[in-house]
Amino acid sequence: MVAVLRYGLAAGALVFLAVQGRALIGAPTAAIVPLWLLPAALGALGSLLAYGELHRQLLRRGGSPLPATTVQTITLAGNAFSSTLPAAGSATSTVYCIQALRHRGVHTPLATMTVVLADATTASVLLVAAPVVLTVTGALPPPLGVALAAGALGLIATVVVLVHRPKVLAGVARGALRVARRVPALRQRPWARRDPAEVGREAAAWPGRLPGTRSGAVLVLTSAAGYGLDFLALVAATRAVLPEVPWSALGVGWVASQASIMLQITPGGAALSEAGLAGALLGAQVPLGPAVQVIGIYRGLTWVGLAAVGWVAFAALGRGVSRRGGPGAARRSGRPATRPAPQAIADRTAAGVADGGPPAAIDRARREPG
Repeated sequence: MVAVLRYGLAAGALVFLAVQGRALIGAPTAAIVPLWLLPAALGALGSLLAYGELHRQLLRRGGSPLPATTVQTITLAGNAFSSTLPAAGSATSTVYCIQALRHRGVHTPLATMTVVLADATTASVLLVAAPVVLTVTGALPPPLGVALAAGALGLIATVVVLVHRPKVLAGVARGALRVARRVPALRQRPWARRDPAEVGREAAAWPGRLPGTRSGAVLVLTSAAGYGLDFLALVAATRAVLPEVPWSALGVGWVASQASIMLQITPGGAALSEAGLAGALLGAQVPLGPAVQVIGIYRGLTWVGLAAVGWVAFAALGRGVSRRGGPGAARRSGRPATRPAPQAIADRTAAGVADGGPPAAIDRARREPG
């Protein structure tokens, strides 16, 4: 059912874009102002670097302060996985980032927590930021926007309070394990056969590893800065084409684009992001030609451009591993000397998802010692 919904939404977005594409033939375009392309590019890159900074801060608090360049390179490579691989790209990205951190001496629990908490932080910030952006740009009435933002903030605060209580986490972990054992597709998984008491004790130890109030505030501000830079990239791309910025349409389009990227219905929100932006701009009476130019600049930088940079980073990480030791050094250290091939990771991840349980590589990473 999920696959049908996913492909149905993607097909609908492609049909919408194809219909608009037919009208694009012969449509007038606007002259691009090159000066605005620089802030658009800097905003796109800065938004992803802010996401990498989340990982660096979490690693530092966990006692593994890797160099910023190393963490950023891993983040860029992970983004390339999630934004381009068609099969389980997001899960594959998670697997790759955990493995890359483990290879550099980060213990498995910390590597897993870092990747999961970074994603949870960005998702939480977007839930609050979306109604704020829609309200500020005039797409939502202020009372409704404030109510939605307050509701999202209250829900997130409740979850944060609960996950800092050892008894709550232990109970949730034991309950989830009992449920998994009653699901035929999950009961044979190695993690489902573990002792519930042991799982509960491990879960109860997690609150001590989670960020405190001050660290959490820094993480939230860093994530918010990343989204702000991404929105700046969209504004600059718009300004490069249009003499005036349609703020309300831009707010709606940006929220639709970010939601499609976060949900990962298609790699990097492909088709759905463009359809959301196109619908918002065309609804604001922006001519078709300039609207396509805006979308092309913004998505060309934030999706295609960053994915290309990420694959270069992935290749650079592999060369760095080879230069540091080679196969002999790998055998002595007990760690792989080469990075796993992208499709191999994707295949293993997709197989785990198809089983109905967590991706196999993630499951393996959680059970192996760091």
